[in-house]
Amino acid sequence: MASTGVINGTNFRLYVDGKPLGHATSCTISFSMETRETVDKDSVGGYASAEAGKRSYSISFEGFLSEDTTLNTVAVNSVAGLLAVFNSDAKFAWRATTDVVGDVLLSGSGLMSDFSLTAPVEENGTISGTITGVGAPTIGAVPV
Repeated sequence: MASTGVINGTNFRLYVDGKPLGHATSCTISFSMETRETVDKDSVGGYASAEAGKRSYSISFEGFLSEDTTLNTVAVNSVAGLLAVFNSDAKFAWRATTDVVGDVLLSGSGLMSDFSLTAPVEENGTISGTITGVGAPTIGAVPV
């Protein structure tokens, strides 16, 4: 049964190559569309007019720096695993979902276009990165 009410962001997970990001703290999926200006000398009142152009999306994520490959008996992406994805220069499958039957399931193909490690003195080390979408994402629901 699909979730009701406001979804707790903690339950919405990002998966890279079938495995969730280990120790993730946030993820953002941004969709955008370029527009083509269509204003001409006959446009009424001088207001701009536009038509739809190409669409794109990116996914940014953050988490704690960790070498864990298993959390609570679940295989997860560690920093080494994410670096391997970045260094592969290959497209990979991603998905984002709560895994609750009936909830939204976003998925697609992407390239890891940015990956950063931050390690401040006497603070938690962190990772962050960006996935650039390749092709159209699929928007569906978690199956039964």
